[in-house]
Amino acid sequence: MNEIESRVSPEVISQAVSSLDKYILDHYGRPTRRTLREQQITVVEDLRDTLRGGQTEGYVTIPTGVGKTVLFTEVTESLNEQQILETMIVVPTKILVDQTEERFHQFAPDIEIGKLYTFAHDITRPVTITTYASLVRHIQNGTLDPRLYKLLVLDEVHRSLSGKRSQAVAQFTNAIKLGFTATPMYSEDRNVANLLNTEIHKMNIREAVEEDLLSSFSAIIAETDVDLSNVTIKSSGDYDEEDLEEAINITSRNQAAVDLYLKLFQGQTAIAYCISVRHAQDLSKLFTENGLSAAFVSGYQDKKEQAEILRRYHQGEIKVLCNADLLIEGFDEPKASVCLNVRPTRSIVVAQQRAGRILRLDPDNPKKHAVVVDFLDKTADPRKLPVTFAEVAEAAFLTTKKVKGITAAGPAATPKVNGGDDIVEPFDEDIITISGLKVIVNPQEVMRIVKEMQDRKFLELQDSDFPVTNLSLRSIFMGDQHTLYLLAIRVLENFKRQYPELVSPRLNITRVVEVITDRQKFIEAMVAQGAKMKDVSIMEVQPTDFRITANEL
Repeated sequence: MNEIESRVSPEVISQAVSSLDKYILDHYGRPTRRTLREQQITVVEDLRDTLRGGQTEGYVTIPTGVGKTVLFTEVTESLNEQQILETMIVVPTKILVDQTEERFHQFAPDIEIGKLYTFAHDITRPVTITTYASLVRHIQNGTLDPRLYKLLVLDEVHRSLSGKRSQAVAQFTNAIKLGFTATPMYSEDRNVANLLNTEIHKMNIREAVEEDLLSSFSAIIAETDVDLSNVTIKSSGDYDEEDLEEAINITSRNQAAVDLYLKLFQGQTAIAYCISVRHAQDLSKLFTENGLSAAFVSGYQDKKEQAEILRRYHQGEIKVLCNADLLIEGFDEPKASVCLNVRPTRSIVVAQQRAGRILRLDPDNPKKHAVVVDFLDKTADPRKLPVTFAEVAEAAFLTTKKVKGITAAGPAATPKVNGGDDIVEPFDEDIITISGLKVIVNPQEVMRIVKEMQDRKFLELQDSDFPVTNLSLRSIFMGDQHTLYLLAIRVLENFKRQYPELVSPRLNITRVVEVITDRQKFIEAMVAQGAKMKDVSIMEVQPTDFRITANEL
């Protein structure tokens, strides 16, 4: 929570509520001219209700790729329609300054835009776009007065949690503050809620996929023979990059990545994430030597060279683009459908952002199905276990509700993607061996491995403990995941009131999770509230089974 008191005037709040009311009414009254989709307009409705309730700061949690830039562009335009509401928009990088400006020209062409960063200093317009680094610098040297602004929009708000940046945000005392992020929590002391106290709206990856805001996807795991024993963990919690490069940038592992692409994804547009520029160069060279069209892109290339590589990638001349996390934020290529996470990460943010690059809907391919491949190396130390996308998404296979023949429980067989066009046939096997890789493609087996990894990450977890996570709940109970989780949260809140001594927040290396220290008591409480336990004597559905359901028939 900010220590500096907010002083947003009642007139500004009233104007904002009125403007959002008008936007919402216009949205429903002009079905052929809508910019936002139905799930996006609910964000605007929740923002209006939050402001009407007297809260002037908060954040929106939505997955990467859902269209948050378009969303806050529309909100900014609506709030400036009746009367100028001096607006500051903060983004992480200079590239995103220009991309955000382009979105305003596209969706809000009547709004005048100024830019504030190294090569621009125009703060005379109704809307100014800047970077977090520039914001801090200009406030510190007195060339920017935050008290003059009535609206502050923070893109990727989790990037504002450092001491200097959060202090800069707190100085916008007269402004409505809106943050947008896919990952609001890093750890117990690095949480967006500590900066902006209200979660205005939340959408998870499952909801975004099911509502057709993101592409359907499969998350698979490629187990390697590489040992991470000699890789150290830095004080920041991530791998030491030099140690990691020495371990994973080896010909055998790189060749295995090439062979995996050749066998499972040849012809599809892919992004490969590497540990360093040298790793990206080495991997790109191997792809090329194997007859594939590949290239690497890095921050050391000039803008002209980068632009030419990205143009060729967009045109389909390059099929595999290797990089060292350069294409994390601000990269948008809807054709990309394969994400090769050759470099492991211990960051939830990075894991979600990388996958988000391939989950964007492709207007030229409405049946797009993305595949995220996480390379999993050997380690006996639970601190060195990576964060996989299946862990972040809490699913290894998701598809839109509009797809017929696939139930909510998953596909009748493990999906195989044919040229990114459709889910047409199963893989021949649930586990595929490729050049020393053990590739797990069956969704149930992937989630079993993820659950096992999560359990290992809880360094203090006892047999009597129950971590309140979707994976733990689904291992015990049956039913819809979202409904089950909401029920568990209600039971957890009851425990906090009645048995506070049994509730223990635990840091499982990557995030804080509530743990009930009496496993049996929690399970009994869940059952008493209507949760149905799994019958362990009943086998899971197998790929060769035929389900007697309306969809299957």
